[in-house]
Amino acid sequence: MTEAVNRYHTAKGYFQSCIMIERSPERNTEARRTLTILSMMMLTGFSLELYFKAWLLTKGKTSQQVRSYNHRLYNLYRDCKATGLVVGQLDHLVDTVAVQHQDFTYRYIGADAKIPLLNWNTTFQILDTLDTRVDEAVGASALYGLQPGH
Repeated sequence: MTEAVNRYHTAKGYFQSCIMIERSPERNTEARRTLTILSMMMLTGFSLELYFKAWLLTKGKTSQQVRSYNHRLYNLYRDCKATGLVVGQLDHLVDTVAVQHQDFTYRYIGADAKIPLLNWNTTFQILDTLDTRVDEAVGASALYGLQPGH
């Protein structure tokens, strides 16, 4: 498999893991819901990062170029848009997640950090559309004879 497909698969895994957390019957109290916010935000940030990197790899960026973005979602997204990636409401999701993904807040939260709350149903719809678009570009589902977004 190509590097783009590998990045795509990992992004999809993070996205699907976030869905599993959100829908888990174990998140049955406010305390348990609060306990999982950071992990869900981190998974969302890494999912976006890897979807964007997969996209850019298919658009001709080298592995070294893609890795040099590090965790800078704004730069990744800017360059993805410049190469034709369009997904409704993705601007807002990137704006909500990017800064604290880049500065490691979701992994190393400080006492004064403020974590934005996402509407998870909307977030999952955006990520699902992004997943399909990137899958179309990298051909991950096609490797198994499936349609993107299966």
